Amino acid sequence: MATALFGFIAALLLHVGVAQEPTYIDLLCPFSKAAYDGVKALANHYEPEDLRVKAVLFPLPFHQHGFTAAESVFTITSALGDDHFTPWLEVLYNNQERFWNKATKDLSAVQVTNEVKELAKKTFPALTDKQWEKGMTGYGGTEADQNTRVTWKYACTRTVTGTPQYKSNGVPFEDADSSWKLEDWLKVIDPLVKADKPKYDL
Repeated sequence: MATALFGFIAALLLHVGVAQEPTYIDLLCPFSKAAYDGVKALANHYEPEDLRVKAVLFPLPFHQHGFTAAESVFTITSALGDDHFTPWLEVLYNNQERFWNKATKDLSAVQVTNEVKELAKKTFPALTDKQWEKGMTGYGGTEADQNTRVTWKYACTRTVTGTPQYKSNGVPFEDADSSWKLEDWLKVIDPLVKADKPKYDL
């Protein structure tokens, strides 16, 4: 699955196309994780020119290390390439519980950052200490930190208040929930995709 990083807006593209479906996610949110299979199936269902599904990072304040998880995305994609977004997203989803509040209650922010680093280097052996430390400190002050801040503010300007949340072509879409499968999405998205296709007079 191709990905492309939209700089400071931090919209990570699963597909590029005409109809747009931003999904706002927190990498430590269990509901974002539960929704992922359906959203991924939706992105894979259409041709790139037909649908764009954007994963926009929105770390929630009550997930204590959600911001760190989001920073790690910018750090890894900056160091290794945007195509590493989806594999890292899936690794974080599969290891969510390690970084939840109760599991890390006796750890400092720097210690949690080091645990994320161990997971990242295990996942991507090519990732160097220097590349990681350029983006991840445990106390901010990096470009990855700044990108995460801007992403969070961007989502706030779109009236996002939780995760996952969706918009279809800029319009809030509140009917979908984490249980939606591909067939549920298609009932809503397919008419939008077909409406965006050019019509020709024969």
